[in-house]
Amino acid sequence: MSGYQLTRIEEFQEELYNKIGVTEPSQLTIEDISFRMNVWIYYGSFRSEALEVKSGMYTMNIDSRLEPTQQWLDFLHELCHLLRHAGDQSTMPEQFTQAQEDEADAFALYASMPFGAA
Repeated sequence: MSGYQLTRIEEFQEELYNKIGVTEPSQLTIEDISFRMNVWIYYGSFRSEALEVKSGMYTMNIDSRLEPTQQWLDFLHELCHLLRHAGDQSTMPEQFTQAQEDEADAFALYASMPFGAA
């Protein structure tokens, strides 16, 4: 598409996939990206969430009750929080929390289907 300018979150997603070597749609899986990003994944009957255990060491809980497509989107949403956000949302102003949630949702959208967009 000529004249289209990527958003900052699209640029971030594209740079991330280039950095970790994701070049094929078949690599767009929780298992593949979590391995490349050194994110430990746990599935269980709890809501999806992520945390940085220590600098560069991540863990993520994925709700096993969800359909695989929703698990994938939850994974991407939480990955954005790990990579771009800091702080405890329970102590943040609502507008700041909402901005983080909106950005994580946008990242999940772009990261789930990036090929052929640029």
